[in-house]
Amino acid sequence: MAGEELLVQVEREALKTKEPAVTANLSFAGKYAVLTTGNRRLGISSKLNKEQKAHYKELLHEFDTESYGLIIRTNATSVADETLIAEIQSLEMEWSQMRENACHKTCYSVLKKARPTYLEDVKNQRESSVSEIITDDRGLFETICTDYGIHPKQFMTNGSVPVPVDQFQVPTISGTADSLTLTYYHDPMLTLSSLYSVKSSLEKALREQIWLKSGASIVLQHTEALTVIDVNSGKNIIKKEMRENLLRINLEAAKEIAYQLRLRNISGIIIIDFINLLAKEDEAVLLKEFRTYLKDDPVKTDLIDMTKLGLVEVTRKKIRKSLRDSLKMN
Repeated sequence: MAGEELLVQVEREALKTKEPAVTANLSFAGKYAVLTTGNRRLGISSKLNKEQKAHYKELLHEFDTESYGLIIRTNATSVADETLIAEIQSLEMEWSQMRENACHKTCYSVLKKARPTYLEDVKNQRESSVSEIITDDRGLFETICTDYGIHPKQFMTNGSVPVPVDQFQVPTISGTADSLTLTYYHDPMLTLSSLYSVKSSLEKALREQIWLKSGASIVLQHTEALTVIDVNSGKNIIKKEMRENLLRINLEAAKEIAYQLRLRNISGIIIIDFINLLAKEDEAVLLKEFRTYLKDDPVKTDLIDMTKLGLVEVTRKKIRKSLRDSLKMN
């Protein structure tokens, strides 16, 4: 109705020529579950098996899903049920408090600001294969310390002068076994960027052409509408075993492409021109393996199909700016 006040949430930041997008379907994301006000049902990750889905349906039947919905994430299986329930109760409280606060605010008021992306990244890395995060930004280090309730002064000497290397263990979430070390690096003789060759690594991550171990290559090109990826065999084809070689190169390329999508944070529509295969059954093998590689992506990524022209269509959800666009801004 005209004049009605609504609670809205930014669901997509401004990107290139596109304005930010907002929605009245709010979502409150935790590590293991998401509370939603739009889709008011219990949803469970499609990556979980039948037994796991049945378990969570039974476990969470007591929650009132008439006023909100819940989505149980894949990594909920890594923690005790008590941890999951505690997080859901925390999300319930957050939603309730926001509704209460909204009643006392004027139109266009900001009820909650998003946490800095680096704090979210630290939180999300705590159960990944990453064991340590190193920074030479003292302010960033202190902010993360404070976020976890650790006083940064305990990492100072003489009250304010930083010692060469500071470390602390980012606390684990109850019910998990993993931990993450955050390190503050300080060495006037050798910068952190030089120590880890950050500049050359970024240049490599932005190159259009990527060489594979087999001698084949991948070329990535960006347009306003989509990303095009071309797989080139080079001089790597042995005529004697052409069919096997074509499949092997395409499988190698598929694995690298899945990695590059994550590394460069490429999103939207992605069209991949693999090398033409000689048998339909090889195409099925390629698509099956490619789907397996894409499943490792924490961002929703779907392999749609292979067209009649042999082009593979992939979509990847837009969460943030790509690495390329982020570096352009900086």
